[in-house]
Amino acid sequence: MRDEADALEDTGPGDRWAVRRHPSYRRANWLPQDILTAERYAGAVVEGRFRSVSAAAPSCQSELTGRHTLSAVQQRLRLLTRALGRSWLPLPWTREEKAVVDRFARAIVEGRYRSVKQTLPECQHELGQVAPESPRTDTAVAWRVLCRAYDLGLPRRRHSFTAQESRLLDRYVSAMVRGVYPDVPTVIRRYQRACERAGITARRNNVICGRIVTLARSKGCEPVRAVRPLSPAETRIVNDFSLALARNEYRHGTAAAADCLRALADAGFSCRRSARVITRRIRAGAREMGWTTDYGQWSARDMQTIRRFAQALAAGRYPTIAAACRACRMSLAHAGRLEPEDAKRLVWRLRKLALDAGGKQFRPRWKPDELRIVDRFARALIRGEYATPSAARAECRCALDLAGFTEHRGKKGMESKFRHRVHDIRRYNAWLRQHRTT
Repeated sequence: MRDEADALEDTGPGDRWAVRRHPSYRRANWLPQDILTAERYAGAVVEGRFRSVSAAAPSCQSELTGRHTLSAVQQRLRLLTRALGRSWLPLPWTREEKAVVDRFARAIVEGRYRSVKQTLPECQHELGQVAPESPRTDTAVAWRVLCRAYDLGLPRRRHSFTAQESRLLDRYVSAMVRGVYPDVPTVIRRYQRACERAGITARRNNVICGRIVTLARSKGCEPVRAVRPLSPAETRIVNDFSLALARNEYRHGTAAAADCLRALADAGFSCRRSARVITRRIRAGAREMGWTTDYGQWSARDMQTIRRFAQALAAGRYPTIAAACRACRMSLAHAGRLEPEDAKRLVWRLRKLALDAGGKQFRPRWKPDELRIVDRFARALIRGEYATPSAARAECRCALDLAGFTEHRGKKGMESKFRHRVHDIRRYNAWLRQHRTT
């Protein structure tokens, strides 16, 4: 059996029919005159009259008689140019473009930009001034800037602080430990003002709060979060609803919290608590009174309905568990027997009953052969053989289809696995270079 990735690599110059037999080349949607127009523009790209396929695609699209999107035209031109012998490589970045990318990557590392997305408008404007004849897509620019920022020392964790942010925050946390600041909200306000003076884009309050708590505990201090405790009158109202929940007057804590918040507002308490805090306190009080959170207590009638849909899912009458859960939820809601808490735990109950009935696992594992194919295209993307990750993923998906692997045909799962493999390979290559130098 032929190797799955050789379906496109074995097409030599002039072997157009091999390209047209590829699944991504949908000839049925193209008229003969449109195919001749696309071949004419592909030849113009190979001869150098257009700098790239992206530059030739709008002109080609304007001459087509059929209705084809710009991405479809670009895909057709790429396949034709490759069949004519043109290497499918991205446009090389000039020295001036690399200088612009390097400047914005350093700005991200230094904290002047919060993310790569914020740099795109200014970076695209400067790239258009430096190289107006070779426009870059936002995806290509963002990928280039992000990779360069990683090379310059940007942490790969989502909420990792830069060195300048860490030094500035450590100064205020140390002051809180010494007693200069009373609580965490005061430190957050002072730190955000210091970030504005230093020209650093401040992070969200919850991210800063988590970092402050971690640093304070590492210094041997338990920070004060300035949450006012419940007054005796508020405590009595909350305890009444805890008792009602323990007596099964409410089916779950969320329903009791909604009535408790209204009771607190009617009692004249201006400082209104969040529903999450009240729910947590009501449940804690109900547990002390003997209430148990046994989420397996479905009524016999509801269990009969759920078991019917689980057996249908195991028999294959529903393609996914989401479809079966949606139908089961609609059936229960139509009968008036579906509560908010039930909707959240319905997926778990339906999956368990379907597996007990002989159903298959709904998230199949990646086989070693599949991972080898994904790694091959991930390494090709890292080497620069593809302009964007989406182009590499499209060929990888076609290669998986040719090899007969169709379990991970979904877009979301494929994108996630491909992104993780690229990240892991880059991290391993960086570790290998560091290990060789040492």
